Amino acid sequence: MHGWSTPVKRGQLLLFWGVIAAVFIVSAGRIRAVPTGASHAGAGPVVISEFMAVNDGSLLDEDGDPSDWIELWNRSNAPVDLRGWSLTDDPTRPDKWRFGATVLPPHDRLIVFASGKDRTRVETDDETGVTNSLHTNFRLDAAGGYLALFPPTARRYLDGTSIDYPPQQPARSFGRTPAGDFVRYDTATPGAPND
Repeated sequence: MHGWSTPVKRGQLLLFWGVIAAVFIVSAGRIRAVPTGASHAGAGPVVISEFMAVNDGSLLDEDGDPSDWIELWNRSNAPVDLRGWSLTDDPTRPDKWRFGATVLPPHDRLIVFASGKDRTRVETDDETGVTNSLHTNFRLDAAGGYLALFPPTARRYLDGTSIDYPPQQPARSFGRTPAGDFVRYDTATPGAPND
């Protein structure tokens, strides 16, 4: 008999397709999650514009801690509701930290501390008058890593913004130039345009 009728060949065929399926399953998340190139600024209205992974105290959070920080910029002419958007440092977990109800006005910037404190809503304490900031549930890796912002859409990988960043230096930020490239800045500009 020819073809697929012998048990050995059938077993070989099953093994072949099993290996192909396993490779596809293992690779599928990486193929979708990691955009090509060092940085990717999608078609979405909000992008990562600057971040600092080794904060020397130049910007303190509401607890007085020199937390890592991420600056987002709404580059559109309309307010953007960030509810459901997500930040991540893990390309296999695009929704690692999700925003609560937060509206980013047009052409405005928002600082999110990457402190690990996991605060998703901005609230003011009635007794102290202190307003807390947004804080991710992760910290940035000073040795270099991945950082991404994703909208809650089916096109999240096309509309999102991400960067694979190199090792960071104390008191130096890493930010987007007007051309869209990321460079190291000697003087950080949290909440303001990058110069």
